[in-house]
Amino acid sequence: MNKATYKFLFLLLFITGFFAYNGLFNPISFKNSITGPYYLVYKNHFGCHKNADTSREELLVALKSRGISWRSYFNLYFDDIRIVGENNCRSMVGVIVDDLGYKMITESSLGFGVVTFPQSEVIETTFPYPTFVVPYIAAWRVPSAFDAFLNGQFKLTGPVLEIQNSSKEEITFHYPTENIDKIQNLWE
Repeated sequence: MNKATYKFLFLLLFITGFFAYNGLFNPISFKNSITGPYYLVYKNHFGCHKNADTSREELLVALKSRGISWRSYFNLYFDDIRIVGENNCRSMVGVIVDDLGYKMITESSLGFGVVTFPQSEVIETTFPYPTFVVPYIAAWRVPSAFDAFLNGQFKLTGPVLEIQNSSKEEITFHYPTENIDKIQNLWE
């Protein structure tokens, strides 16, 4: 074999290893659990989910300037992109704060919304988050794995809560099976 073949094989091995490290081949399993309540500081986003992070950056700057810390980042997706289309998706992006942070924040002082995500029974899965490509891999793999998990048991058409811990070690997806109307009403 010549040098070009070795370089190609090395590059192919590197790319495969990189995506394997980022969870491309990890098994996805689901479990029933109870989650919440969570205090969400958010900004509404309408349109493609991948463009929502700019809204979160504005919020982080405002919280930092007031000395308010947060536990985790979140995205709350109200629509299935496969059903309504990329440009019609509604979501909330923001952070989860603790009791003290919740008491320090008011909508009028920051220009962002503050709501409580109710305690709910959910079906959840966790995805590793070692690098920046993971949200794209997870967004591609988790919904189809969830559909396969349901296997026709019932069709969940409600919102999905995605939580990224602040150290970005993992992403947890919560598919509520109760309080769906309360959660859908958070958008209003």
